[in-house]
Amino acid sequence: MSTITTLPTFPVRGREASVTFAKSNPTADFMRVWLTDAPTGSARKDRLDKSGRFRVQVHEGDNGSSWRELFDKGGTYRLIVQEYTLGASSHGGAHEGDPNAAPSETKVGGEYSLPLHIGQRMTLPCGLGGDTADLVFFIVNDTIRATDLATHGEVTPALKNASSPRMKAATETPGVQAALGALDGLDVSDAIGDIEGLSAEMVGGVQAHFTQAGVHPINDTVNGPAPGWSGSNSPEGLVAVVTAILQAMHGHFRDQDANLQMGAGYHSGRADFTNSPLFETVGNQAEAYRALADIWRAHEAHRVSVSGSPGLHLVADSTNSLTTQLPAILEVHRLLFAQLAAMSPTVPATQSTGAMLLATQVGAVEQSA
Repeated sequence: MSTITTLPTFPVRGREASVTFAKSNPTADFMRVWLTDAPTGSARKDRLDKSGRFRVQVHEGDNGSSWRELFDKGGTYRLIVQEYTLGASSHGGAHEGDPNAAPSETKVGGEYSLPLHIGQRMTLPCGLGGDTADLVFFIVNDTIRATDLATHGEVTPALKNASSPRMKAATETPGVQAALGALDGLDVSDAIGDIEGLSAEMVGGVQAHFTQAGVHPINDTVNGPAPGWSGSNSPEGLVAVVTAILQAMHGHFRDQDANLQMGAGYHSGRADFTNSPLFETVGNQAEAYRALADIWRAHEAHRVSVSGSPGLHLVADSTNSLTTQLPAILEVHRLLFAQLAAMSPTVPATQSTGAMLLATQVGAVEQSA
């Protein structure tokens, strides 16, 4: 089977790429390539459909020859390749211009299909409320690939379109930038993580904390997702499970009794607003997914809060930690939420401390002119 190499190594939509074909059979010296399918909405797909044929030739040439194309849409382009040997049989021709004088073409092996993967630009919403940004990255087949300005037209993975000074500052912190860099080269499924398993662990960990022996002056038997709320295995289920966890956490953190009155006594009458989830509820799959990172952050900070402010527990809850490491995309979300939740977040190297305090604590906005 022939092999494909591309220049750049990871081509993306909207940029010209060179696709080089190398033979697999040692006796072959020529090949033809046909396109059989292309991403919906692409120019190549449109041409293929209008041709009325099941395939259209896109390239022919010697071994090692290249097809240059500006791919206007990312995704997988399906190709068929046939190798040949030129001049393998005797031809001569009886007169000038005789068609028999043309070199012969002998097929070597059969046709076979090859996929050509062009990077797709994907975005994920980050943050919530007035503090949002877009996580931007390119997917080549099943892998996140870093891009640069010179080769691909933009630098990714990156956080763009920050809606507020607070979010802009959060995106520039060293921890967040390192987490973005860690996305490069990850299989997409690994970067997303086991959503069902992670949400199930959160249900269990959050519920168990409320009644952990010796941690609270009074056990919280009012709030909490029921043990039957296990992990989610559907988009609708994820929204329901995350909403249940958030409602339980807010009730417990605010020291609320069955009548939603504060002062139930789980935290000696105090409310933990310092570590509360930023999400009150979620309304769709995208919100529910990133809220998992907010839940992780809030639970891990709350369960160990003992002396000082807010001084919530008799002892730290060392039993109900969430042991599953957050997958890479949720780690980006977690670090952003940690900055958004802080009254004194990390100050980026290019920002002044005073301006950061004004922006994050009282909502001041820098004026450019």
